[in-house]
Amino acid sequence: MNNKNYPTVGLKASYCLLHMSLIELFLIVIMIIDPIFSHLFKNLFLLDLLVDPLNQVEFVFIFIAVVGAIVWIAMFLITRNYQHGNSFHNYWLSWRATCSLRQANKIKPQFKQVKIGDTWRNQKIINPIDQEFNYAIKGWFIDQRTDALTIWLLVPDQADAQAIFEQRLPIIESNIRHDYHDFTFSPAERVGNYYRILANKF
Repeated sequence: MNNKNYPTVGLKASYCLLHMSLIELFLIVIMIIDPIFSHLFKNLFLLDLLVDPLNQVEFVFIFIAVVGAIVWIAMFLITRNYQHGNSFHNYWLSWRATCSLRQANKIKPQFKQVKIGDTWRNQKIINPIDQEFNYAIKGWFIDQRTDALTIWLLVPDQADAQAIFEQRLPIIESNIRHDYHDFTFSPAERVGNYYRILANKF
């Protein structure tokens, strides 16, 4: 369990690893099907014009996949070191809980009706304060172990976004306590740019 004053690179890599795995899997699938389509198209009228572009795309995807594989291996090793002694089940629960925590607290965009010609359409309202708050949410993490829990909540930089965060913090704490009712929680503690919440299983 990491009780330092900030989430470590290991924790961040642990969260990103599954996302990176999906991206790498997608690239591998593209690399497999691209030669198949190139072979099918080369003898078909007009579609044979797509063969050269597909071959060029294949080279780009191979390059990206190789670089991605190197990054993935590095992230895997960092994650393995950080998660040493932890079960994959707890790691998976941490990842899911982190995603749920971020999604549940993200400020949803607002829209306004705008007339374009004879048609009314919804136009997204750009709110810099909401954007700052949502950006900070990307730095929230839940790290679950067998008998302990650490939650990291990044505080937004902008003052108005901080005010929203401080207003929501008691509700966020309450929801976390409800989700982990078999844990005993300490109060949220300001540590640097984060609020840290520690919990132990009874």
